[in-house]
Amino acid sequence: MVCVAVARWRMDAGREWWPRLAMLSMTGNIIPFSLIAWAEQSVPSAEVGILMALMPIATLILAHWLLDHEPLTLHRLLGVAVGFVGVLLLVGEDLFSQTASGQWPGQVATLLATLSYAFNGVYAKRLPPANPVALSLGSLLSVACLGVAGAVVAAQRAGLGATVPSVTALLVLGALGTGVATGPTLLW
Repeated sequence: MVCVAVARWRMDAGREWWPRLAMLSMTGNIIPFSLIAWAEQSVPSAEVGILMALMPIATLILAHWLLDHEPLTLHRLLGVAVGFVGVLLLVGEDLFSQTASGQWPGQVATLLATLSYAFNGVYAKRLPPANPVALSLGSLLSVACLGVAGAVVAAQRAGLGATVPSVTALLVLGALGTGVATGPTLLW
């Protein structure tokens, strides 16, 4: 946000854009991040990564249904089939043995996160033309507002309180990790 202010970019998103930005925030950040964080309590990270490989396949199928200019052609269908077989080969029989061992809720949560990411990409493509910087900024603002509100509610329900070190760590990681990493990209 500092980079946007320094470069004096205007956010041309009117009121009609905020519900769209909220949808982008929910499907591209809040829902998948929450589901993956929960899933990784029972599913190994490597398996989560492999299950996330289904995202391009899900995106292709959703694009066929939701976008007029993205039909599912024979070549694309073959690509989906090859991709699906590839994921099955990577996961192999471990997927089915772990399903029996009680990891299936985490696996389902990971697949739902994958679908959320896929829907996000297709939804973003359906949006009317807009300034990409304004779109990114609005989406980040929306994620920040919705995410903080959700985190506060979840923390209160869990009986957790914010401490000075935890809030400081959150601010430093957010400002340095995201701001410094993406800021120069936006300015140049």
